[in-house]
Amino acid sequence: MSYTNVKNQLYHGHRKIANNTYLTLTDAYDQPGMLRSECIEMRLHGNLIARFHPDYLELYSAGWHTQTTKDRLNLALDIALVAGRKIYQSSQQWYYGDLYHEGDLAFREGMKVDYQGNVILQGA
Repeated sequence: MSYTNVKNQLYHGHRKIANNTYLTLTDAYDQPGMLRSECIEMRLHGNLIARFHPDYLELYSAGWHTQTTKDRLNLALDIALVAGRKIYQSSQQWYYGDLYHEGDLAFREGMKVDYQGNVILQGA
């Protein structure tokens, strides 16, 4: 659904949402010193795995393709109310897609999805 839903989960700008997983309100910069907007970061063991912006969500594995990281990325999709989209694994590869696996895309670091679940940038 939206950034607002994620922001409503915070308490004084931060919140623990699962074991070793925290949401933190922060600022996003396009270039050094050029504030773009506030955003909310999700960190697992201190590693950035998701960044919620007012119009979209960025997804990262931080180099850890583990069950826990995948679970937390799916938690990010859930709390942002991105309906029917998940990160799943098939043949050692992670994918982003729907329950029917139609048009699924290989997961890429920094992929951006809007709150309707559409991929707006494939990532690196």
